[in-house]
Amino acid sequence: MLSDGVSAAPSAAPSASAGAVEVSDNGRELTFTAGAGQANELEISETFVNGTDIEFVIDDVAPLTPGNGCAHPDASDATRVTCTVVTVDSQSPYRVLALDSGDGDGTVTVDNSTDAFFTDSFSLGAGNDELTSTGSVDSSGVSGGDGDDTLTVGPASIARGDAGDDTIRTTGDVAEGGPDEDVLSGGPGEDAEQQD
Repeated sequence: MLSDGVSAAPSAAPSASAGAVEVSDNGRELTFTAGAGQANELEISETFVNGTDIEFVIDDVAPLTPGNGCAHPDASDATRVTCTVVTVDSQSPYRVLALDSGDGDGTVTVDNSTDAFFTDSFSLGAGNDELTSTGSVDSSGVSGGDGDDTLTVGPASIARGDAGDDTIRTTGDVAEGGPDEDVLSGGPGEDAEQQD
């Protein structure tokens, strides 16, 4: 207690660090790493530009720090970033997006309109997370991590709930629950569902 009767101001809670977004040195992969303590609400669009390159637009409620190949389209909005990834001819799909949403409860919504077999990788980490990925060729690999997650993915996808009571809805190839009470829902056709 202060002797003059003035109460000390409460210490401020530590603020979450900004998420980092950058394109690899060879220009072929975008990485997103959430800042510690962030509760992300990510909206991501993935579209072809110039016939070969993929433009990503990432919106969040938390600040984003653009690195190589990325920029804030509006200097006054630190929560929105655009990035461009260069694609190359390949006999098999390869990854163009690697996202790690870190700790905390978060949401990720992805609109993939590329109609191409490039893959996206999502690691949702600890927390009760929700991911929805759409597109005629979604081609996502999703790891829910710890927590009660809700995963909705499209064609050519693999979704793993991991620990927690998860709900997985997919029209993709594989839905794999974890050790807890999970709900798995496939679309039309032959589905592979695995429950640990």
